[in-house]
Amino acid sequence: MARGHDVVVYANGDSRVGCRVKWRYPHAEWPIAQPLAAQLKNADHTAWALHDAARDADLIHINDAMAVPYTPFLEQPIVSTLHHPHEPLLSGLYEKYPGLHYVAISAAQARLEPMPQMHVVHHGLDLSSYRYSGSKDDYVLFLGRMAPCKGRTAPSRRRGARASA
Repeated sequence: MARGHDVVVYANGDSRVGCRVKWRYPHAEWPIAQPLAAQLKNADHTAWALHDAARDADLIHINDAMAVPYTPFLEQPIVSTLHHPHEPLLSGLYEKYPGLHYVAISAAQARLEPMPQMHVVHHGLDLSSYRYSGSKDDYVLFLGRMAPCKGRTAPSRRRGARASA
């Protein structure tokens, strides 16, 4: 948006972001009470959002594996960001759709993925933009998540630990 693009985010009606939001469901439901109902709602919202975006979007960015199987029905270029650790079942799904541009959140994650159009966009903070201070306030702030896919090739295994199938 800062560069003059018309950006639309498809989310729930409670979402507050700095651009236009379109939604099929007015409110978030958390915690999830019925997992199957949540999956069905996600599939419904994803299909609706992609159909709506396909009418006038120049580019579609998806953030959920649920959207990937719908992409052959769209003419726009598709970018899919993998916001999750490497998961072989998901990678198997992604491999069936090689025309998408996939984005990993780290080079370590990208090395684990077999898709041909894999790119890296680091989702970290530029630490040089912040100044260390020896005096602290009375709070702790954590942005993001600590996960092996964000910096290491794979979770380390303790000696003698067994791998599960």
